[in-house]
Amino acid sequence: MKSLNILFDDVEEQSNSLAAIGPRLQPVKSFSVFDHPICLAHPLRLTASTWLTHIPFGMALIDILQPGVLVELGTFSGVSYSAFCQAVKELRLGTRCYAIDTWEGDAHGGYYGSEVLADLRQHHDLLYGDFSELIQSSFNDALNRFENGSIDLLHIDGLHTYVGRTEGTIRQL
Repeated sequence: MKSLNILFDDVEEQSNSLAAIGPRLQPVKSFSVFDHPICLAHPLRLTASTWLTHIPFGMALIDILQPGVLVELGTFSGVSYSAFCQAVKELRLGTRCYAIDTWEGDAHGGYYGSEVLADLRQHHDLLYGDFSELIQSSFNDALNRFENGSIDLLHIDGLHTYVGRTEGTIRQL
């Protein structure tokens, strides 16, 4: 997936890049929270996470892209994923959401027990279970759940060395 640039100084020069990113993304000269008030919503899931300050961006991104299918690789306690799901629900989008993680931890962030997934399920299932699924699996093992080209928004939040080893999988998605 190419990097996403939504702020352009010269719209004409970026038209080819936009075509490669996707047909629903349109160039904008500026960004206003008043155009995407979802980014001002109070997050329903607040646990310790480096993603807390990114929640408004994540919610605005859902509003801007309105993906049909969203996949997150590496979810841990679900702060980013829950923000995406909250935006999908509040915006009343038809987006299908999938979080893929082993929920066992890794060498980078540390290992943990089943309590992390259990806590996330307690928050997630009642609020988002009708359009979202938590898939306890390795990235590679979950690949067969998705047809090539079917993922509109892929959020990679896993261990970078692990993601690097699964580069072929990510390209296929």
